[in-house]
Amino acid sequence: MLRTQRLLAFVGRVQNYCILLLCFFLLAYLVCGYFAVPETLTGLLVICLDVVCWTLYLLSVWITSLVFIQWYATKVFPASFFFSMLARTAVAFVISLLKELIEHVVEKGITVTL
Repeated sequence: MLRTQRLLAFVGRVQNYCILLLCFFLLAYLVCGYFAVPETLTGLLVICLDVVCWTLYLLSVWITSLVFIQWYATKVFPASFFFSMLARTAVAFVISLLKELIEHVVEKGITVTL
C-alpha cells in the first residue's frame, strides 16, 4: 500500500499544478476585460477554464475512489489526502463559480428589483 500512498501524493501535486493553471487562466480571463483582445481569445480562455475545472473534478473522483480502496485494503483511512483533495476541489469550484459570475455580469448585467 506504500505505492498507493505515493500515487496519492503524486496526484495531489498534479492537482496543485492544475489549480495553479486554473488561477492563471482566470487571471488571463480577467485581464482580457481591461484590454482590447479578440473575442476568440476570450472564448479560448473560457474553454480552457472549463476543461481544467472538469479535469480537476474528475481527478477528485478518482482520488476519492483511490482513498476508499486504500481504506478498504489497509483499514486505515488516509484523512490528510482526502481532506486536502476536498479543499482543492472546493478551490476549483470557487474559481469556476467566480468565472461564471463574471461572465454573467459582463453579458447580462445586474438587475435590481423590488
